[in-house]
Amino acid sequence: MTGPVDVLVVGAGPTGLALAAQLDALGVSVQVVDRRAAPFRESRAIVVQPRTLEVLRPLGLAERLVARGDPAPDFRLHLGTRVTRLRLGAASMPDVGYPFLLMLPQAQVEAVLLEYLVERGVPVRWGTRFDTAIERDDDMLVTLRDGNGERERVPARYLAGCDGAGSTVRAGAGIGFPERPYGAAALLADVDLDTDLASDAAHVFLGSHGVLFFLHLRENAPWRMVTIRSGSRRPDPLDAAGIADALTDGQVRVREVVWDSWVPLRRGFATAFRAGRTVLAGDAAHVHSPAAAQGMNTGIQDAANLGWKLALAAAGVPAASELLDSYEIERRPVDRATLALTHLAYLVEAGANPLVGRARSVVAPLAAPLVGFDLSRRLVVRVMGQLWLRYPPGPAVVGTPGRVGGPCPGARMPDVDLRRDGVSLRLHDVLASPGFHLLLCGGHDAGLPASGGHDAGLPASGSPDAGFGASGAGDWEWRYRRWLTVHRIADRSGPGVLGDPGRRLVRPGGVQYLVRPDGYVAYRAVGYDVGRLVDLLARWLPATSPAQTAPTPGRTSATDGPATDGY
Repeated sequence: MTGPVDVLVVGAGPTGLALAAQLDALGVSVQVVDRRAAPFRESRAIVVQPRTLEVLRPLGLAERLVARGDPAPDFRLHLGTRVTRLRLGAASMPDVGYPFLLMLPQAQVEAVLLEYLVERGVPVRWGTRFDTAIERDDDMLVTLRDGNGERERVPARYLAGCDGAGSTVRAGAGIGFPERPYGAAALLADVDLDTDLASDAAHVFLGSHGVLFFLHLRENAPWRMVTIRSGSRRPDPLDAAGIADALTDGQVRVREVVWDSWVPLRRGFATAFRAGRTVLAGDAAHVHSPAAAQGMNTGIQDAANLGWKLALAAAGVPAASELLDSYEIERRPVDRATLALTHLAYLVEAGANPLVGRARSVVAPLAAPLVGFDLSRRLVVRVMGQLWLRYPPGPAVVGTPGRVGGPCPGARMPDVDLRRDGVSLRLHDVLASPGFHLLLCGGHDAGLPASGGHDAGLPASGSPDAGFGASGAGDWEWRYRRWLTVHRIADRSGPGVLGDPGRRLVRPGGVQYLVRPDGYVAYRAVGYDVGRLVDLLARWLPATSPAQTAPTPGRTSATDGPATDGY
């Protein structure tokens, strides 16, 4: 019997690997299993959204992904003999660190995540299937089967089903999955062409009978061909070359089909995202049309939301159950909105209505050049990039009501300009480490000395001129140093204090922001009184004993005092 783990993740796709990476960075023991015999599989997704890059940045993975992908993809729109060139470069979005849609095949995303886990020593076991799980008082006993049918039992505190639309974990937990078929399927084929298409661009053939994509992915063959066809049942034979000839009016000739896949499309939602110690994420929790490039990204963001909550539950914090409940409270509305967006995109891309077909062939080519304008690119990036979402008040989003200015509780923390020792930097640079980040923001004369002091002299809590002093406050900073990094921010930088020249965060009288590991504001309060904040930390975070010297999650060595922004 394999030794116990905190979390057993079933499924080594982007969602499962991202969840395992989040858990490991927060100090949780995790193991990943997948029924596939080997890591590689043909890519289903090809776009990484800005918000996905942001949630992976604290793990050091965003730059790895950007280095492998194309942040300014070139598209050629074909309508008959007319070709319109469209380059989707970065939009001017000062609050976004990655203001572009990154073209990168799913296989490459999985490779980066897998490399990270290998570097960290996190086991990923291939050719291993989930069989059953029995929930006990304090854990679960999970039975796995290898390729030879041999069974083994693994004790785990929690079980995460990231094993796709046909999830065996979901079925084993008795969670329903009502779904509706589209009556259509996605045809994916890796092909060699007789036609000379520019290999440095993606080609889109628009017509009244559908849309056809040619992408230079170079997985099994130079080109990936993608289209949506009516009918859920795979034709026999499947004539990919004939489909390409028909949808391009004979302009593109397929020489050889090296690999193809016929994927029936459907939309569905799990009746629950959690049953006891079992949780679902990604396609195991929801499936939708691949239109609008949301599937892989939504799954990774499920993982970012779930990871820190599972980590705290595994640590046995008082708020463990309500934090796990908040996963579904927060993600279900977002995932439903994503389903609606992808359904609309599907109707535009593949709808059989004659008016829709007319729009594809006439309106779309006329509207496409508008994407070249910065305003249009900003809209596309913000909507498709999932930068719009905000979580509602609940167990994992608390704070003072009313208009304060700055980001609200539940909102994504924007990437604002800061100053340190006369050098410009961005807020997301400061937040680029796993765990929680506390921003104590006040005016330049509000009393913001560097963290780390433990001598007496802090003004009484609630005093209007108290400021966020380091001395009395240092006790609770020390207590939660393994999970919490504290940053002091004022309108001008100084010793141990970051400057916010644009006053995007600082407010007269002080304001506190607790930023969750997934980059959303968990708590906001006005003033210098940290009493309510300390009460919240006591419920959410495991305290570090005075003798404990374990490193802060995601950091390489133990801290000598409270975790700070480098001072």
